[in-house]
Amino acid sequence: MKLTSDQIWDIPYIIFINDKGQGWTLNRQYKLQHHNIGDWAGLNRTALKGLLPLAKKVEQGYPICDREATPSWVNRHRVGKQGHEYKAYWFDQLDNKVQQAYYAPHFDSEVTYHFSKAGNIVEELKVRKAEQRAEITEQYRKEFRIKKPFFCDGTIRFYLDSTSDKNDNACGHWNDNWWTTERFTKKELDKVIEDIIKHLKQENATGVFHISLEGQYTACASFEDAEDGRYEPWGDHFAVNHIVTIVL
Repeated sequence: MKLTSDQIWDIPYIIFINDKGQGWTLNRQYKLQHHNIGDWAGLNRTALKGLLPLAKKVEQGYPICDREATPSWVNRHRVGKQGHEYKAYWFDQLDNKVQQAYYAPHFDSEVTYHFSKAGNIVEELKVRKAEQRAEITEQYRKEFRIKKPFFCDGTIRFYLDSTSDKNDNACGHWNDNWWTTERFTKKELDKVIEDIIKHLKQENATGVFHISLEGQYTACASFEDAEDGRYEPWGDHFAVNHIVTIVL
């Protein structure tokens, strides 16, 4: 695998992760690189299984004093206030196996789950939702001078994508079904997987596919607006990406 120097240094130098799958990464300057694992802008969780065994050093509870090395959600939501909850994994970014694991992860079975317990995904969703509510609240305080807006929605949508552009139509056709749920469960996810595999086989689609979760809040500034249903959608989605990989 031939990579540019920029691609090589995009690989995490350190990954901090706890037993719930929550974490973040630092670059070689020990500054924040990925602010989380599993958001659209975070570290892609599909690389974790292959990366972690390749760490050149592992340390439990590595101390961090630099604010630029800790994401805001750690303090804001009191997730992992005790540093010992996180293991730090160091990586040799020049190692070919590390590069392969990051950019071209291998999947051994038709369906691969990228979490150990459904409750871990539920916890990640709580953090993402709290982050979005905080963003909306801050904006409404600035615009309307209110302490807290009225929230609605926050339901979860399953989202399918593929590593190949040739599968865009097949993914788009399934996404048009808008399979949503109020609460994430393994039982519901397994129904989604079954439906997706059936759909992809009907479409004669082959390749690597990922299932992600996304959602969105709507909000309004007053009780009267809420009674009348005048909620405005927030522009961004909260997301937990690539919780399952399907290979056909």
